[in-house]
Amino acid sequence: MPFKKNNFKDGFKKILANTGFLFGEKAVNIALSLAVSIYVARYLGPNDYGLLQYGQSIIQLFMAIAGLGLQNIVVRDLVDLPDQREGDILGTSFVLTLLIGSILMVVCILVGVVGHSDLATKWIIIIFSLKLVLQSFKIFDYWFQSKVLSKYSVFGRISGRILSSCIKILLIVFSFSVIYFAAAIIFGIFVQSVVWVINFKNLNKGIIDEWKIDFAYAKSLLKDAWPLILSGLSVAIYMKIDQTMLKNMVSASAVGNYAVAVKVTELWYFIPMSLASSVYPSIIKSKKESLEKYLRRLQYLYDVMAGIGLLIALPMTFLSDFAINLVFGSEYNQAGAVLAIHIWSGIFVFLGVARSRWIINENYQQTGMYFAIGGAVANVVLNIWLIPLMGILGAAWATIASQALSAWLLAFFVNKTRISFYMLGRAIIRAMLIYPAIKSVKKIIDEAQQ
Repeated sequence: MPFKKNNFKDGFKKILANTGFLFGEKAVNIALSLAVSIYVARYLGPNDYGLLQYGQSIIQLFMAIAGLGLQNIVVRDLVDLPDQREGDILGTSFVLTLLIGSILMVVCILVGVVGHSDLATKWIIIIFSLKLVLQSFKIFDYWFQSKVLSKYSVFGRISGRILSSCIKILLIVFSFSVIYFAAAIIFGIFVQSVVWVINFKNLNKGIIDEWKIDFAYAKSLLKDAWPLILSGLSVAIYMKIDQTMLKNMVSASAVGNYAVAVKVTELWYFIPMSLASSVYPSIIKSKKESLEKYLRRLQYLYDVMAGIGLLIALPMTFLSDFAINLVFGSEYNQAGAVLAIHIWSGIFVFLGVARSRWIINENYQQTGMYFAIGGAVANVVLNIWLIPLMGILGAAWATIASQALSAWLLAFFVNKTRISFYMLGRAIIRAMLIYPAIKSVKKIIDEAQQ
C-alpha cells in the first residue's frame, strides 16, 4: 500500500515500540552493570581491575570456540524440524558444547598456571575457565528463543546479574581481594543457568529424560558451524586481544585504564543491535518487491547507524577526560585519552552490525568470515607495532583501524560485496553532513509502513 503522510506517526510508534521492547532488558542490564562496574573499578584500582579484565579477555577468546557458533543453527532447527526431533537437537547440542567446553577449560587452566607467575592472575583465569563449561547451558536459552518464550531467558539473565552484583557490593564492603570478584561473576552465570534449567523443566515435565545424542546430527552441526566458529573467534580476537596484549606488553594497570575506556564505548552497542532487529524485517520484505527499494531502505539504515555513531563519538571526544574522572576517579587518568580515540570505533561497529544482516540475507556468511579474520589479523599486527610506540593509545588506534577494515574497507576487494563498500562510505559522508542522516531517520520510518 502506498505510503501516506498521516501514517508517519503510526510508523514512528510501531518502530519505537519494537525497538523499546528490545531495549528493555539491555537497558536494565547496562544500568546495573555500569553502576556496579564503576563501584568495583574504584575499589580495585587500575592494577587489580586490569587483572580482572585481563582474565575475562583470555576467557572470551576460548568462549568463541566453546559455543561452536550454534545459537542461530540450533534455534533454526528447533523451529524448522519436527517436534519429535527436539530431544535429539537439544541432547546433541548440549553434549557437544559441554564436551568442547570441558576440554577448553583444561587448556585454559594450563594457560593460567603455566603462563603466569603471579598467584592472583592464575586464580582469576582458573575461576573464569568455569564459564567454558557453563556455556553449554545456553542450549536452554536457545529453546526459549525458538518457542518465543524469551521472558524465561531474560529472567535467568537478570536473576544472575542481580545476585552477582549484590555479592560484588558485599565484597567491597568487607574488603575482599580481586580473586573473589571473579568468583562472583561466575556465580552469577551459574545462577542464570540454574534458573534456565528450572524454567525449562517446569515447561517440559520429564523432557530432559528424552534427550539423546544423534551422531549424524552432531556431524551436521559441526559442518554448519565451522565458519561461524572462525568468525566468532576472529571477532573475539579483534575485540579482546588488545587487553591481553597490553597486559603482557605494558602492565595490568594499563589494562585497567584501557578497559574502563572500552566499557564506556561498549555501553552504546545495544543501540545498533536493537535498531537493526526492529527495522530489518521491512528491509527483507522490500527485496521481494524490488531491488531498488531494498537497497534504498538498506542505505537509510546505514545512514542512521553512522549518524548515531557520530552523535555519540563527537561530544565524547571532548568530554572524555571529564567523564572518566567524574565517574571512575582520578586513578584512571590515562583512560580519558584512550576513550577520546576508542569511541570512534563505535561508528564502524554500528555499521558492521547493520551490514552483517545484509551478509546473512544475501547468504555471504563465508565472505563475512574472511572479513572478520582480516580484522583480527590486522588488530594483532597493529597492536604489535603501535603498543610499543604509543602504549595504550596505540591499542585504541589499532581497534579503530581493524574495525574499519573488517566492517567497511575489505568489502571493496570482493565483487559481490563492493556495493556495501560504497553504501557504507556514503553513510559516513552523510553522517558528517548531519542533515542527510536526519532525513534518513524519517525515511526509514516512512518506508517501514509501505
